[in-house]
Amino acid sequence: MEKRERVLAIQVGSQEDVKLTIPALQKLRDLLPDAVITLMVSPSVKQLDETIPWIDDLLVYEDAESKFEDAKCELALIAKLRQCAIEAAVIFTNPGESPFALAYSCYLAGIPIRVGQSQEFGGGVLSEWVVNNTTKHNQEQFLTEQYFIDYHLLLVQHLQQNLEDRKQNSEGKKGFIHCF
Repeated sequence: MEKRERVLAIQVGSQEDVKLTIPALQKLRDLLPDAVITLMVSPSVKQLDETIPWIDDLLVYEDAESKFEDAKCELALIAKLRQCAIEAAVIFTNPGESPFALAYSCYLAGIPIRVGQSQEFGGGVLSEWVVNNTTKHNQEQFLTEQYFIDYHLLLVQHLQQNLEDRKQNSEGKKGFIHCF
């Protein structure tokens, strides 16, 4: 029996933000039908109005509103993520929001593929840094529902490519131990 890939989708925004992420979750499921997909949300949306059939698990990030203010809570999150043995994380944020605090938690948890979108460079915290070309000057014209959906779908495409690359690299190097 082949091991199922484990993917973490992170959207710790509002309930409306989570709803705008649903098409990306559906695309993720279409691309990875056998993967275990966990959605991490903030406590304010743990009671979703609708069932999201494209995810397998829901993880509530209790400290979402105050990232990295409570070290004990962050260490518990990192331990939980490490315990889940996740291969990839996609971090959905809104334009102008940084994915780096959440990406850093994923990095510390040993998640090798971490995809996020940002205007600023965050070092190696994201394994795939997708540049957001939306600036504050032109941001208002892009803030439509379809823009957010496309914004999230782009991240899923990058995640799929990273997983395919990782699989090809591991198949070509049998007998070696892969560290990340």
